[in-house]
Amino acid sequence: MIYGRSLFHKKQATSETQKSVQCGTWTKHADGGIFTSPNYPSKYPPDRECIYIIEAAPRQCIELYFDEKYSIEPSWECKFDHIEVRDGPFGFSPIIGRFCGQQNPPVIKSSGRFLWIKFFADGELESMGFSARYNFTPVTHTIPLSRLLCTVVHVKDVRLREREELIPFTSRCPGAEPYPEMGTVY
Repeated sequence: MIYGRSLFHKKQATSETQKSVQCGTWTKHADGGIFTSPNYPSKYPPDRECIYIIEAAPRQCIELYFDEKYSIEPSWECKFDHIEVRDGPFGFSPIIGRFCGQQNPPVIKSSGRFLWIKFFADGELESMGFSARYNFTPVTHTIPLSRLLCTVVHVKDVRLREREELIPFTSRCPGAEPYPEMGTVY
């Protein structure tokens, strides 16, 4: 599922121009999908910001691939035209990377079920842009419920140390390694 929005900067476009440069459209494909910069593979328009939020189903993460035919105005630290990818659903989620230039970004994998992607074009030096495809894969870093419950027990154990009522963590969770000393919690 992709949610998106498109913002115009500085210049107002006519309704005819708007139709030809739409970006950030919403679409849903259970098996993944494709999205592109406006006008791809022709030059993208100036003064454009497109936000895409890709959402996977619960217990799935996202793999994002950029096509080899990729060109975003190059600049130091990608300060001008760029693609920014964040690991989560928000513009303040942890940043994965900011990309520009002629080299397509590496394969990007989310840690959870959301990716936030921004394509930004300033008012000068447009280029071909990008095409990206995404698919969903099962989350592989899940914590078994028994381990999670043992972790909660261990935190409680730390609080009980002052009263010497501690039952060793490993006796409650056979085969589990205790976490390193966490100190006293009040």
